[in-house]
Amino acid sequence: MVAAMASSLVIAANAQTVKVTGQVVDDKNEPVIGAYVKVKGSNKGAVTDIDGNYTIDADKNATLVVTYVGMAEQEIKVANRTLVNVVMKDNANDLNEVVVIGYGSVKRKDVTTAISSVSTKDLDSPEGFTLSVTPPLSC
Repeated sequence: MVAAMASSLVIAANAQTVKVTGQVVDDKNEPVIGAYVKVKGSNKGAVTDIDGNYTIDADKNATLVVTYVGMAEQEIKVANRTLVNVVMKDNANDLNEVVVIGYGSVKRKDVTTAISSVSTKDLDSPEGFTLSVTPPLSC
């Protein structure tokens, strides 16, 4: 009986969670709206509000992973704190990524820029899909 109680105390001590709150801002101290704050190695996550604030339950020794498009991923140890503020930095590498904008329709013969097509059949495929780019037609 004593051994069972002792093991319960050890498990409870190892799994202590804290409610972590904080604010995510950029390098100009502006709130980052919609940043994703996740407990590393788990499925627990939160999204920052209009003021860059978040709340998440995490183990006192957990690591938080904060991500936002165009900014470098940040990993911060909770270290038994209840307030964890994060300053995100721009990620210059993300500026070279391709952004797909889709709207309207044009006949292929009238296209003067690179195009690609993705059907819903491609999206439903369990293997994913390969995006191919068609070079622009010469005039």
